[in-house]
Amino acid sequence: MKINGLVFNEDVKDERGKKISRMMFDNNCRVVNEVNEYLWELEITKTNSYNTIKRYSDDICYFYNFLLANNIKLLDISSSSLSGFVNFLKKIRVKNYTGISKKKDI
Repeated sequence: MKINGLVFNEDVKDERGKKISRMMFDNNCRVVNEVNEYLWELEITKTNSYNTIKRYSDDICYFYNFLLANNIKLLDISSSSLSGFVNFLKKIRVKNYTGISKKKDI
């Protein structure tokens, strides 16, 4: 299967150049509104930490790219696709919930 680009995140900086947030874009460089609204809601209600928002946005980006690579639509997610996502994370060896860094082999 050929994939035309991947989902990606970009930093949002303030007028001094300090990283303050993240925005997600799809594989056609369009804003992913539902994710960006969720991240904005987190910033307003839960945390204003850039590092926390970065981690959330990176995790969501992995998930969206998994869906894209496996031709799964967001509304068609099943328990088997979630199991596949967990296996995908193990294969690329992302930082796990304990905070132990592991090599990414994408």
